[in-house]
Amino acid sequence: MRGYYGNVAFPPRNQPKLPFHTGDGLTGGLLDVGTEISRIMALIRRSGRPVSHQGAVIAVSVGCVLFLPTKFAEEIKGSTPMGPSKHPTTSSAAPRGSAGARWIAAMAAASAVLCWLGFAAPANAQGAVRSVHGDWQIRCDTPPGAQTEQCALIQSVVAEDRSNAGLTVIVLKTADQKSKLMRVVAPLGVLLPSGLGLKLDNVDVGRAGFVRCLPNGCVAEVVMDDKLLGQLKSAKTATFIIFETPEEGIGFPLSLNGLGEGYDKLP
Repeated sequence: MRGYYGNVAFPPRNQPKLPFHTGDGLTGGLLDVGTEISRIMALIRRSGRPVSHQGAVIAVSVGCVLFLPTKFAEEIKGSTPMGPSKHPTTSSAAPRGSAGARWIAAMAAASAVLCWLGFAAPANAQGAVRSVHGDWQIRCDTPPGAQTEQCALIQSVVAEDRSNAGLTVIVLKTADQKSKLMRVVAPLGVLLPSGLGLKLDNVDVGRAGFVRCLPNGCVAEVVMDDKLLGQLKSAKTATFIIFETPEEGIGFPLSLNGLGEGYDKLP
């Protein structure tokens, strides 16, 4: 499988930043993640609406800052076949949180919607739920200036062990129906150079680079080929892995029940 990365190589802090790609210009790809075991976050529940990541700030400015080491940036840019990762992680055991540590996410669907559409949206732009497919929802909204609405398949999960940990996964088709995209909105404060890892039924699939950060979270985006889409449809569980340090991956398990049916219903 081959993935294609967008321009995610940004200069050091003392040099001018390159412009961000927007809309269909955002692309991503997968590299082998090389992660044997990651800490798996226990889930309170699936969120019925996309998770608000407001307040989930660890150490990263909300101003869309991405600084990648030159060597790593060169490794992931361009057309890159899957292969052994040069940036493996070590495993970490999952601490069990108490019930008192559980977090109920604020129901602000605009967080995921603005990243799904690729630009900032008003706080009340939540998108209408058109249908429910297993653990996934199809939500539709009309972007400002657009004449037709856009729909996406969305699922959000929240963690019980941390008060600022949630993940939203958005699957959609481009307007011209030529590309299939998966966008993952992770909390601010993730280690951007380490990217986002993906396992399907506990089997490594790869790692995608983060392409931009917005006030509500950081976005990784993958242009899915037929093989990856088929894997997602046939698997039962996906684990998305974010990194706070190069040595520690934190896994968010997410049900794939209904993804295939929901994707086939997308307009």
